[in-house]
Amino acid sequence: MTTILKKCALGVALFALVRYTYAADVEARIDWGRRVPLSTAFVGVVIDLPIAVGQHVKKGQLLLRLDQRALRAQGDAARAELDYRDAALKEAQLEQQRANELNERKMLAEHELAMVNIALLDARRLHAAAQAALANAEYALTYSEIRAPFDGMILARAVEAGQFVQTGLQVTPLVEIGESVRLTARANISAAQAARVSVGSVIAISVGGKRVSAVVNELIAAQNKDKWALTVNFDPAGTNAAVGMKASVHLP
Repeated sequence: MTTILKKCALGVALFALVRYTYAADVEARIDWGRRVPLSTAFVGVVIDLPIAVGQHVKKGQLLLRLDQRALRAQGDAARAELDYRDAALKEAQLEQQRANELNERKMLAEHELAMVNIALLDARRLHAAAQAALANAEYALTYSEIRAPFDGMILARAVEAGQFVQTGLQVTPLVEIGESVRLTARANISAAQAARVSVGSVIAISVGGKRVSAVVNELIAAQNKDKWALTVNFDPAGTNAAVGMKASVHLP
C-alpha cells in the first residue's frame, strides 16, 4: 500500500512539474485591435464633422465631409458629356454599317470607307475619355468624405468644421479611429514560451474575470532574441474588456 501511495505521489509531482514547465500565465495589456488614421484624398472646406473624441461609431458612419458642391457640378457635367458621347458613338457605329454596305456594292470609295472607320475610332476614344472623366468625378465625390471603416471609437480629431483641408505629398491624418469589435492583448514572453506558440494558433486569455479564446496575430523577436513580443486578437463580446486593462495570457 505504501508503494502505491508513493507512486501516486510521484505521478502527481511529475504532472505538476510538466504543467509548470509547459503552461504559464503571462500578464498582458489590452489595446485596440487596430488604430487607423484617416484622411481625405482631396482639398476642400470641412462642412460636416458629426463626431467627437471618445465617441463610439458604427461601420459606414459619416465622420467628416468636405464641401461637395463643386465636385457634384463636375460629376453632372461629366455625366452629361458621357450621354452625348454615347449618342455620338452609336451614330458612328451606324455610319460604319452603312459605309460597309455601300462599299460591298462598290458604291463607296476605299478612302471614304477609311475616313468612316477613323471617325468611329475617334468616337470610341472620346467615349472612353468621357467614361474616365465620370469615374474620376465619382471617385472625388466618394473620397471627399470619411466614413468609419469598422465599429470603433474616435481616438483623435485634428480638424474643425469650417477648416480648409489641403493634402500634399504627405497626407495629414484628420481622424483616428480604434477598432472596438476586435481587441488585442499584448505581452512579452520568453524565447522558450515563444517556441510553443505560432502565428494563427488559438490560445486562451482571461480578462475581467472571463476566459476567452484568442488568435496569435504577431510574434516578434526582440533585438536580444531573449524576449518576444506576443500579440493576440480576441472578440470582447460578453466581457468587460477595455483598452488599458490588464489580462492574463494562458500559454500552452
